[in-house]
Amino acid sequence: MQTFHRAGLAPERRHLAGEIGTLAVEHDLPTYTILAHLVQMQCRAALGDLDGAATAAEALGDAGERFDSPLVPVFVTWFGAMRAAETGAADADARYREAARLLAGADMPGVEHGLLDLALVCLRLRRGTPPGPVDDPGPYEPWIRPHLLLADGRTAEAVDAVRALPEPPPDHLLEVLWCLAGRAALAAGVPETAGRAERALAPAAEEIAGAGSGMLTFGPVREHLAALRSGGADDAAVSGSARHGPP
Repeated sequence: MQTFHRAGLAPERRHLAGEIGTLAVEHDLPTYTILAHLVQMQCRAALGDLDGAATAAEALGDAGERFDSPLVPVFVTWFGAMRAAETGAADADARYREAARLLAGADMPGVEHGLLDLALVCLRLRRGTPPGPVDDPGPYEPWIRPHLLLADGRTAEAVDAVRALPEPPPDHLLEVLWCLAGRAALAAGVPETAGRAERALAPAAEEIAGAGSGMLTFGPVREHLAALRSGGADDAAVSGSARHGPP
């Protein structure tokens, strides 16, 4: 769960999940059985194996029922919403909202605030629609704000916001926040930030941005890299995969 010191580490996390699962079965460890299925779901989603991730999600749900874990349905529901978004389902936004309702009172403060808005902003940008409105951006506000400013035509403010962006925290959303930073940098004309994003994302070229959380998606990293490397000439790709599903 902590293997996020750089982008593109889903294969390593998947391997670790396999080891955890083996030990959990051998020693009858319910908590780690759930953890192994959760990480497998996240990593397979990150690697674009949505069918494999769905199988892991089913196993996770079964383990959650068997061991009476109240948090498992939250993760499984969010995975369903993420999968709907990645496959271009028309009801993806409604499914994100349904999943977000499960966070209230789930004792998960690290994701309760901001996750829904982050998911919806990514969904809207892929669809080529305005990123707002935003109600509770939470800790993701620095990466969402430039896109809102650009949509309002406030380019100078967007440039300042892009230049002020911090390094994304090393966690499940590392890739998606770098993608948001890079796309905003392209649109605002801040090549140094676009270059930083491209270099950070390069090891994750075969992953789906954000899907490593098992909760949201911003599409294939390779599409964002293509836009960053072409200076924005391939910018339409960010919305194309949401309409037609991943290649």
